[in-house]
Amino acid sequence: LPDAVQAICELPKPTTPRVQGSVAGGGLDIMLGCDYAVAAESARIGLTSVRNGLLAGIAIPVLIQAVGARRARQMLMHGGMYEAREAAQLGLVDCAVPAAMLDAEIAKLADELKRGAPSVQALIKTLVARMDGQPNDTAMAELIGRQVAAQCLTPDATEVMSAFLQKRKPGWIS
Repeated sequence: LPDAVQAICELPKPTTPRVQGSVAGGGLDIMLGCDYAVAAESARIGLTSVRNGLLAGIAIPVLIQAVGARRARQMLMHGGMYEAREAAQLGLVDCAVPAAMLDAEIAKLADELKRGAPSVQALIKTLVARMDGQPNDTAMAELIGRQVAAQCLTPDATEVMSAFLQKRKPGWIS
């Protein structure tokens, strides 16, 4: 399971689970490893390991990223279940929608994500993971500057310029 969660985190494309029913344990780990999470209002999300005498170790890093260290500590010690709307307020999921709207909401999100350059989306995932918790100092500014300059020379950047000049959408937008 740790390898599966890490693989999801490292996928170069945006990921989103379709959350319905109850999500806990390994399902929660996978959900938190994704970039977005859209839940049906009827879904329940739980961090129940502590109540079973277990440590939700795999979930800890991605939970901290989702809700912050203090809230993660509280949730892990409490071990409760959260209704989808509350889970959205806490940052466990990005939104909770009526079950009948779940597929439409995910399709809407997917359509929006398709508008982004794939190479930039992959770079964002890599850089955010690398920069998380690091000081915003001269070394960070130099890293960002190098990445911005390198991205300007990629096929995606060239495609955007060509599309702009030809008054069309970039090729990756279907």
